[in-house]
Amino acid sequence: MKKTVLFFVLTLCTGILFGQKITTKNYPLTNYNSISLIAPLDIELKQSSQEGITITCDERLHSSILLQNDNKELKILFNWNELGRLTGSKHKNISINKKNISINKKEFVGNIKIVVNVKDLQSIKTLSSGNVEWEEDMTVKNLTLMTLSSGDIKWSGTLSAENLDISSLSSGDIEGDCKSKSLKINLQSSGNYQGDIETENLTSNLLSSGDFIAKVNALQATFILSSAGDAKVKGDINNLYVKALSSGDFLGSKINYQYAETENLASSEIHLSNSGNWVNKSIGEK
Repeated sequence: MKKTVLFFVLTLCTGILFGQKITTKNYPLTNYNSISLIAPLDIELKQSSQEGITITCDERLHSSILLQNDNKELKILFNWNELGRLTGSKHKNISINKKNISINKKEFVGNIKIVVNVKDLQSIKTLSSGNVEWEEDMTVKNLTLMTLSSGDIKWSGTLSAENLDISSLSSGDIEGDCKSKSLKINLQSSGNYQGDIETENLTSNLLSSGDFIAKVNALQATFILSSAGDAKVKGDINNLYVKALSSGDFLGSKINYQYAETENLASSEIHLSNSGNWVNKSIGEK
């Protein structure tokens, strides 16, 4: 069932700039486990026992920000018809910075701050240039992180999950430390991954120009380099498998491994230390 939230429980006047008010409105939306950011907005996540969304912005903009609960998927997007009414233009030109917002050349004061409280999450997606961030540790069971445009997903602290699936399908970056039993990282465009990883099993596919930069502690890790993206890896990996199919390089001279198996089918460079047993299938056993 799709429900668009257009009601407010509490409105707080938090400031007045240039004759316009910046206000905070609380939205008591509940029962969502996925987030899709469809607008060029930045949102902050907080793991909490109570769900809900808080938005702080120019009071004229509240009616232009839509929150939709579509079968437990929280969608955050702009009401462009309302923005067109406010600005007198049907264009979708928007510029947001810390001090002001320009939409179709009409100025609005302040920034737009959106805080989303979550209990448990199964999916986070960015489908525009907006970013999703959080500052503390987060623990979930199974989670998919996906960027489908230029928006980033970044966090400080540690993201802990039994099964974690990370994908960058465009230029959006994903950055943060992970702890999981099973971790998959797919970089299919120019988006990068960077962070510290602790996992039992890591599988990483670099399918385009996006780079993988991480400290990895794993029982087993597999890297497949299919294009120009490089993997720069350090850490402790018991069993390491690397296959290079194009020009992307694997830079792993700072990995402490027990067994490593590599296969270079292109012009890539694969660098490893001599810490363990290295079998190079391209040129014979080393």
